[in-house]
Amino acid sequence: MWKSNGTAAGTVLVKDIRPGSFGSFPGNLTAVGNTLFFTAYDDVNGRELWKSDGTAAGTVLVKDIAPSFSGSFPRYLTAVGNTLFFNAYDDVNGRELWKSNGTAAGTVLVKDIGPGSFGSFPENLTAVGNTLFFNANDGVNGQELWKSDGTAAGTVLVKDINPGGSWSSPRNLTAAGSTLFFTANDGVNGQELWKSDGTALPAAALFPPMPRILSGDCSRQEP
Repeated sequence: MWKSNGTAAGTVLVKDIRPGSFGSFPGNLTAVGNTLFFTAYDDVNGRELWKSDGTAAGTVLVKDIAPSFSGSFPRYLTAVGNTLFFNAYDDVNGRELWKSNGTAAGTVLVKDIGPGSFGSFPENLTAVGNTLFFNANDGVNGQELWKSDGTAAGTVLVKDINPGGSWSSPRNLTAAGSTLFFTANDGVNGQELWKSDGTALPAAALFPPMPRILSGDCSRQEP
């Protein structure tokens, strides 16, 4: 992990997290206030959640979420206010939605959306104001749009866009003011542009489907 103030002299190694020539491969760098969260690998804990204040002493493992595994491999680190949301794996719940305030005690599972050891695989985490939107599979509705306020009770399905076990596969989640835009497939119109304010009824396609001449996937999905 390195930092820079824009000068050569001020561009320095923060901490050698994994001593040796291989390195810890820090990734998913995400700022929450004055704290930098990221994932890194060490030979004891595997790939887990870390944080840094820019000093070696303040660059530390937040929590070993999967102590019996080779790491929880946190992904989609996303700041919502002063809270970090991400998905992570443990061998009890599988890959589910987690949150952290930067302490081990405050790094917790938000909700076991897809009960069992496989998990719901929350993806495309996106902040809209104080609400986190993402897509997840609860094992009943398929991969659909969800939202969370950081509590289990407030982590809910927004709308089953492609009813039943079929997937609408929301992608390209993007905040524009207080509105979430995304692409989804309702099973009738194909993959089209949608929007949501977080309630079920306004989640609707913005445009009617156009006649298709060519078929292809032009979507963009980021890790």
